[in-house]
Amino acid sequence: MEDEISIVLQKNHIVSQDRYWAYPENESFYKYSKDKVGVKIHLSATVINYKTILKRFLKWNKKHRIGFKVCKSLKVLERLNQGLYGYSQTGKFITLYPVQDTDYLNKVLVSLYKLFNDLYNVDIPSDVSFLSSGVVYIRYGEFVKNQTIFLDKRNGLIPDVAKEKIFALNFEKYYVMPKNLKIFKLIRKSSKGGVYLAWNSNLKKIVLLKEATKNARMTLSGEDSVLSLYSEIQLLREISNDNYNFIPNYINSFWLENSLFLEEEYIEGETIDDIIRNDFKKVKLVLDYFRNLLLVVCKIHKFNNYIIHDVSPANIIFSKNRFYLIDFETLSKSNEKLTTIYGTNGFVDSMYKSNDKTVDYYALAKVYYYLNNPDKYKELSTLSLKNKDVKTKNNLWLKRCIKHSYSNDEEWLEDYDKYIGAKNEISKNQF
Repeated sequence: MEDEISIVLQKNHIVSQDRYWAYPENESFYKYSKDKVGVKIHLSATVINYKTILKRFLKWNKKHRIGFKVCKSLKVLERLNQGLYGYSQTGKFITLYPVQDTDYLNKVLVSLYKLFNDLYNVDIPSDVSFLSSGVVYIRYGEFVKNQTIFLDKRNGLIPDVAKEKIFALNFEKYYVMPKNLKIFKLIRKSSKGGVYLAWNSNLKKIVLLKEATKNARMTLSGEDSVLSLYSEIQLLREISNDNYNFIPNYINSFWLENSLFLEEEYIEGETIDDIIRNDFKKVKLVLDYFRNLLLVVCKIHKFNNYIIHDVSPANIIFSKNRFYLIDFETLSKSNEKLTTIYGTNGFVDSMYKSNDKTVDYYALAKVYYYLNNPDKYKELSTLSLKNKDVKTKNNLWLKRCIKHSYSNDEEWLEDYDKYIGAKNEISKNQF
């Protein structure tokens, strides 16, 4: 078995340089951080799964070309994990020295998280796990040995400078619900976790808690409910301000055992789902203001080129003639390659593979259709324009949304005004 790891290293031109570690032979090909200290990434492994970890990493790193070192032999890894080289060295199979750009670091960590999300290994006591990963760990420390630098204490604590770069490092971990939060209502429970109403005694108000359970709803790409909720957390933090007061304000995030929780502002009001099912009189009012919903979606599109993916009736609140969007777990950047089609059944085109703004146009066209045809909503039937409703039968805007034929928000809005219009101008309450 000792020879197996050596063969893999030799084939990939990774050579031993000391008693413990091997490095890429052509180090100039790789991007090493030029900083003396910074965020280091460690990949944990055991003597059972080290080959899986190593082969996946080497294949992945052909694209990313991040400077690294790797444990030189199986015997060294065994001794590391037994604590024979020091307790803080336990689990450290591969060490990465990435460039310290914040966006870059976060993209690398998310990519590695997905790559190894099916594996659990020995903990690395000197590090913090990224989003409770069983393989990917983070430490802020020295890249080059320097006796005058005392930041690299290997005690598992993360300094503020690292927390500013990687927001996931700010999440506290609890084994019972924090004392200031008292859950009093379960809104829904699903395979990915729960959604709850809670009383925050510090803020003295009702808040919404969203739970994501580790490894729940994992896709073939390794993305799970935790990573989806983390994306929503990042968006709410970025966008929570007065100019975007149509989404919930971010309050806090924390771990409760093996689940990630997002605490956000509770927006009181009826969802479009409730209105279509139970309040036919209010449907007309929603349609009067429907253009405002389009404007809200356009504003999200303009913020960092985001696509929402799940603009469904259950994720739209209508209150006091204003629209609010909730649930951003399926958010992505425009034209980012996706391996899974996101969205709510009936509001996502499963035959359309591109990731662009037209997926949101499609969803809103379906919302509009069901507002005009509430009797069909409970069936969630495939959209057919061959019905008796004159409002949708020959509607070119609707047809073009369904066919994904719009190229931008401006053209989309222009056709809405041309073929549908609205009785009310832009609501002064909305923005």
